[in-house]
Amino acid sequence: GDSAEVFYEVPHCLDVAFIDGDHGGNAVILDTIHYGKRVRIGGVLLFHDTAPHIQQTMREGRGPDVPWFYNSVLAAHAVMGFPTSNWKLIFDEHDPSAKIGGMQAYLKLAA
Repeated sequence: GDSAEVFYEVPHCLDVAFIDGDHGGNAVILDTIHYGKRVRIGGVLLFHDTAPHIQQTMREGRGPDVPWFYNSVLAAHAVMGFPTSNWKLIFDEHDPSAKIGGMQAYLKLAA
């Protein structure tokens, strides 16, 4: 189902949550809030399609005319307090020759 509609069915003890669903800004923010809370301490929250070099050429299909998924991820990070709260950036990688992609991973620390 839609991640915003079924998140309540997901247990609060995930080792990993992978955010790569609806690339609209609000959806990314909701997925971050909903699923980030379900990642256990010591677990990882992954974001796909975050390569900075693709963000000025790919636009969000259903949102305002802003750089595509990356800005949504940044907004979601701000809402969650990444990386200044109980989340630590542990991986940030992309292939400069790829037209899409990139990955960021955050480790959930004790509050």
